[in-house]
Amino acid sequence: MVWQTLEAKLSTPRMSRYLKGHRGNQDHAAAAYVHNMRIAESLVSIFHVLEVSLRNGIQREMVREYQRDDWYEVFRASTNVELLSSYQKVDAARTALQKRGVNPGPDEITAELSFGFWTSLFNRRAFPDVSKPLMKVFFYCPKNAKKAHVIRSRLNNARDLRNRCFHHEPLLW
Repeated sequence: MVWQTLEAKLSTPRMSRYLKGHRGNQDHAAAAYVHNMRIAESLVSIFHVLEVSLRNGIQREMVREYQRDDWYEVFRASTNVELLSSYQKVDAARTALQKRGVNPGPDEITAELSFGFWTSLFNRRAFPDVSKPLMKVFFYCPKNAKKAHVIRSRLNNARDLRNRCFHHEPLLW
């Protein structure tokens, strides 16, 4: 009964991976789906803290570095293609806020930008131009982990897992 309800409400394609993973046993597949939801639920608060603390840390260090609350405006004139792309995301966030009737100040824009925006600042092509303030975000990071490639890899892995979690994808396999 549980299987039929899950399959009817959530779709056969969504549930087929669980059924296949449990060799056609519907009871085990249904239990696995529920278990997957519980795993995702347990990760939400971790991703909340990671995302908010990362963006606030970057915001704080970029304001210090550029001596302006709207530090992202510096990207508008950048010759770095990655930073220009980042600026386009800032501009899109500003537009979205205005459409909702929100005054797009630095705090509002910071909150509107996606986790992908913040992690993209660590991409290989963007990073050289903003490495100084970004590395200060990880001031207390152990020396062996405070390397750009390590932080980049960990943030990318976290973003991928976060997206799987928040887009209701299987986490079990």
